[in-house]
Amino acid sequence: MKYTVLLPQRCNLACDYCYVGKRDATMPISIAEKAIAFAFEHTPVEEEIQIGFFGGEPLLEFPLIKTINSRIEQHPKYETHRLKLGLATNGTRLTPEMLEFFQRHRIAPSFRVTLLAGALDSKHHAWRRWCGIPFFSRSAVT
Repeated sequence: MKYTVLLPQRCNLACDYCYVGKRDATMPISIAEKAIAFAFEHTPVEEEIQIGFFGGEPLLEFPLIKTINSRIEQHPKYETHRLKLGLATNGTRLTPEMLEFFQRHRIAPSFRVTLLAGALDSKHHAWRRWCGIPFFSRSAVT
């Protein structure tokens, strides 16, 4: 069974094509905990639990991702082989620390990081914006 956790509703980009309604709001940990409990309680035991972190840009809330992951691993019904985590990101905030965290937490086969909409394609950058500045004109990602 697949579940999506919408962490922040904000993003560090303002892409022309984006369909996500952005506002300055972040899912409270109490709601995330309820979503985790719901997933464990309502997914049949023979099915895989897939939880996807989504946003805006979920990596803007990396500490929250770490906290949620900890709550998942502490859940009494947690089983590594049954859980798959995913993350949809524009890739602009990825750091070596994040990649190491994803790898350390059963990530090789089960934590998938998806770069959205051709994030590395130079033609695609014409549609991406950093606060109104075309993406391709920015010299460094911070």
